[in-house]
Amino acid sequence: MLESSPITILIIDDSPVNLHVLSKLMRQLGWHILSTTSGEAGIRAVEEKLPDIILLDILMPGIDGFEVCRQLKNNPKTKHIPIILMSALTDTESTIKGLECGAVDYICKPFKQQEVIARLNAQIKLHKTNQILAEKNLALEVQIEANEKIKQELIQSETNFSIAFNHSPDYILIHGYQGGVIMDANERFCRLINLTKEQLVGLSFLDLSLWVNPDQYQQFYQQEIRQAEKQIRCLQTWELNHYALKVHRFGTG
Repeated sequence: MLESSPITILIIDDSPVNLHVLSKLMRQLGWHILSTTSGEAGIRAVEEKLPDIILLDILMPGIDGFEVCRQLKNNPKTKHIPIILMSALTDTESTIKGLECGAVDYICKPFKQQEVIARLNAQIKLHKTNQILAEKNLALEVQIEANEKIKQELIQSETNFSIAFNHSPDYILIHGYQGGVIMDANERFCRLINLTKEQLVGLSFLDLSLWVNPDQYQQFYQQEIRQAEKQIRCLQTWELNHYALKVHRFGTG
């Protein structure tokens, strides 16, 4: 039920007078009214167009209001529709029976117009609230499903990387820029230096003693730093020249 659409109310009552009075009153409030004079016709009307709420008389020829209510509540397509029973039966047993059939309220005849409107408004507000909650729950379920899909994709991506990393024929070592602290190494590199990954992580290049002469390591490491700095300077120079070229073109254009 959209907020901008008029409320649709189905009235099922075998009394033409009641149908006329209620229909006229509710149309004045801007509600869209459907009406039938029997329980069988009421069930068919609901199947053709789902109303937002149903006003249902109990004492009718053919199947009575209790049975109509029971059938609608047993149907997955119509069980969510609020049903308000109307009857001249004022005994407690009838009221309880109606509520046990699935009705949300019970109005005794002869009814007062303002009481009917008040009870309808209360159920309409509750129905709208339930629909909003259902829509939010559905949106939440969709979001949870999407998040789970992303999570599974990330897990698969990490698995693929781990397989490629550990089974690569190359010697691969991942380390930090400052201090050369080792963060990861593949299996081939671990076999090369005869250390486990757990033993490697947290060490530095110098701790590995891959060079006989520590000065040789320092020379290699300084070369790595200079090469990285050179690449950064080249990138900065390119960006500066690219900007100057754009300014030149703009100034001469």
